[in-house]
Parts: sequence; structure tokens; C-alpha cells
Amino acid sequence: MISINKPIQNIDKTIESNRLRIGRCTKELNDGDTITDIEITSSQIALEGGDVIMVNGQSLTLTGTEAVGSTRLVVDSVTLSQSITFGDWVEMDQADLFVQYQRKTAGSVAGFRVDADGLTKGGIEITGWLDSDTMSGATANNVPTAESVKAYVDRIPINYSFITCTGTALTSATNGDANAVVIPFDTESDVSSTNTITLLGSGGGGYTNGEYAFYLDAAANTGTYNLSWNISTNTNAVNNRVLGGVKLQSGTEDGGSITWSDVNFSHSWIYNRGTGGLRYASIGMETTISQEGSDTQTYYRIVLWKEDASNAGVKLITTTNGTQLFIKQLD
Repeated sequence: MISINKPIQNIDKTIESNRLRIGRCTKELNDGDTITDIEITSSQIALEGGDVIMVNGQSLTLTGTEAVGSTRLVVDSVTLSQSITFGDWVEMDQADLFVQYQRKTAGSVAGFRVDADGLTKGGIEITGWLDSDTMSGATANNVPTAESVKAYVDRIPINYSFITCTGTALTSATNGDANAVVIPFDTESDVSSTNTITLLGSGGGGYTNGEYAFYLDAAANTGTYNLSWNISTNTNAVNNRVLGGVKLQSGTEDGGSITWSDVNFSHSWIYNRGTGGLRYASIGMETTISQEGSDTQTYYRIVLWKEDASNAGVKLITTTNGTQLFIKQLD
């Protein structure tokens, strides 16, 4: 008896059943052609840019979204390595499906487009996490961890003081800021539990020219602070118009005396009409102070003066119910 061993070709039904077929080609294309689209029978599924399809062993990447029923698939420009014939199946690339199933570097997840290094939605690509308590390294492309956000928020100090006056300030009858008087901020009406802002009061902390001054941080002389104030005035005589000025000054102590200079961009003006009962006026202003750290303490005060008046003898006097200063540390 003669036996002939003839190999039997096995059909892998699992692979055949797992093929995801989209449609058949309706136009022939030649080996060496450079193409940007293929024509097919009606697409059986919706596709997205970045999806990889296979036609007769040729891998093609879709350029954009294709709806169910599409008969033309736009693909990234490619030169064919072999011909595509009429009736060839268009299928999802199984190797790419495996990669995406295991590693997910294309397609979309919950509306986010996926690529090799991130997720994109609304024109913003997220490429990683930010683990930094100071937010150092933050960009438009990373997301801070909850722990980092909490640590960053917690490090911003809750440090503020709402300051009022128990008394008033009366300007000199002589015009000009050389004759300015200090507005008597002497009462912290509301403060934070970690308040570092200190008032020197009427005694000026024992310093010459220190009355009603204040400082922001005794320990380190650092931090950024927002200062906002409202100054309300009346006239000391009826029916006389008067213009007054307000400004913030900073100073340092030497030999028991504080020397003052104007803080830039802190000047403002008050105009009192002084007619009958219409004698009140007020002005609001704010500025930001950044302290870089110094062994020398910086002091601040707000001053008021008469600039000019219709009657040389008229003066301005502050009101206690309309004169306030609010200081808050920003960082």
C-alpha cells in the first residue's frame, strides 16, 4: 500500500468570524499609485480619523470622521505597495485593533481623541499629570492631582484686616501735600485668625513720625498684599468748595524716626462741593504691595491734604463712618 501525505489547509474560523468588514472596494487602484481616498460600497460602521483599515494587505489610515453609509473614505496620503481590485474587502486592521485594545494610542474615549501621547478635547491636549504643591511646571497640557491642588490652595495664607478710625483727621488750612495729615487708622474691626498686619496707633510704636502707621508682616517682611481704602470727608465750613488729595506712603525707620516717601500710582483726589447739606465727598483707591524680604521693616500710612479751596480758611475733615482700609495677603 502506498500512502501519500498531503497537507490539509485548516481554516481558522475564529479569525474569519472576528474580521470586522466595512465594505468592498468599488474602484481598482494600481500598485505605485499615490492615493488620498478609496471608493467602497456603503460603510457598515461609523469611523473616525486615525482608524486604521486594511485592503488587500495594504494598511490605510483614515483622515477624518466617516459616517455609516459613506461610499468614499478619505485616507492619509500613501503610495500603494500592491494593487487594490474591484470587490476587495475593506476591513479594520487586526494588528492595529490589538494595539489599541492593549495600549490605546488612537481612536477616542468618552469624546476625547486619543493619540500616542495624550487625550484631546475642545482643542486642548492633555499629556500627563502635574504633581507639584506649588504648581511649578503647570502648562495647558497637564492636569494637577487633587493632592497638589489642595496643597497649593492651603498654602495661600488667610491673612486680612478690616481697619477703621475712632477719630477724625483735620487738614491744615495751608494748601499742598507738604502739609498732609495722617489718617488715623487705629482699629482692626475684623481680622483673620492668622492676621500679621500690625497698627502702630497714635503712639507710632515709639517712633518719631510713626503715628497711625502700620506694617504687613513683622516676621519675614515678605508677601504680596492688596490694599484698598475709601476716604470720606466733610468741610469744616458751609458753602465753600475744596479740593483735597489722598495718597499712600511707605517708610523705613532709622535712629528711632521713620522717613516717608510716596507709593507710586496711589494718588487720588476728593472734591467737596460745600453747598448747604451737600458737603460730603469720598474717594476709593487700591494698590498691590509686593515685599521681597528684607531685614529692614517697611511701614505704610495714608495721608490727606488740602490742595485748594474757594475760601482760604476752609479745611477738610474725615468722617469715621466712611473711612476704611482693607488689607488682604494674596500670597
